Amino acid sequence: MNILNALVVEHGMMRDALDHLERVVCAQGSIEGIMGSATTLHHMLQLHAITENRLLLPAIRSVGDQGSDSVDLLFSHQHTRLDLGFSQLLAAEDVTTARAVCVDLLEALRTHFDEEEELLFPLAWQRLGEGLLHDLGRKWARSRHLIEGRVWDPRPSSQLPIEPPAEDRQLVRKQIGASDKRAGPTDAGGESLP
Repeated sequence: MNILNALVVEHGMMRDALDHLERVVCAQGSIEGIMGSATTLHHMLQLHAITENRLLLPAIRSVGDQGSDSVDLLFSHQHTRLDLGFSQLLAAEDVTTARAVCVDLLEALRTHFDEEEELLFPLAWQRLGEGLLHDLGRKWARSRHLIEGRVWDPRPSSQLPIEPPAEDRQLVRKQIGASDKRAGPTDAGGESLP
């Protein structure tokens, strides 16, 4: 998987979380609701920023021109500023303050995502090449504990195995505590279906 695709998908998930935080929680929620949603969003953003700071930005920096340095500085600074905004939000002691900080933070986050997609990602596409972007995507997948080739596979569907190998099924069953016996489909009441 190309890392840029992964990062854009993460942006989409965080934009959905931003919309929820703005529409539901900030508009009518309690201080506890705002803090809970903001904490979850902050965690998502931290994981995303770690990916950019440890994988994408160093790769761009490695091409070594002035434009790369400027982009690196801009987005590193933005990540720091967003962390400060979350700190201010999580330190708010009343719902009025939390809502005001939340509105400013949500606007800064949307601007940040737009700028990454308009500046950073096209620069990475131009400078890094498809092979390196896919290598970085594999590193991203491992950092998210995804099983490469099972969660997403670049091969056409006609070339994919119909089901995962037995060792993958056994590992999943072991992790969730299920038996190795194959259970057929059941209805909502637990009755077996034909």
